[in-house]
Amino acid sequence: MTGIMKLKIGGQERTLRFNNFSAIELAKIIYNGEQANFETDDLLDRIMKLNEENHYLLIKTLVYAGLIGNDYVVGFKKTATSEQVGDWIAELNGEEIYSVWNTFWKYMGVDLPAITELESTTNSVAEKKN
Repeated sequence: MTGIMKLKIGGQERTLRFNNFSAIELAKIIYNGEQANFETDDLLDRIMKLNEENHYLLIKTLVYAGLIGNDYVVGFKKTATSEQVGDWIAELNGEEIYSVWNTFWKYMGVDLPAITELESTTNSVAEKKN
């Protein structure tokens, strides 16, 4: 299963494609030279740990991996550097960030609730507390 989305970053609309190419790029970043273990939940655990440490760093990593996933499908050349992606994501709004997050998890086989469902649940919990 692949997750494909369009995202306007760096002054143009770009395609993020979560696939085996992006998974390898993601693992290179997440494992930082260590032996990646794709047979366990270790990669997902590390992704969630990175999310806890710095959400924007994780989004930067996902966007970069998604760009690489598309780059290698349509050619053999990277169209952006990790540093460029870091500059670009600083301007993303919450909906765009959620879209990246949701597309990645769909690729991983997890269906996240829609933002409106999350907001409704959050509001319902807040009302019950009052």
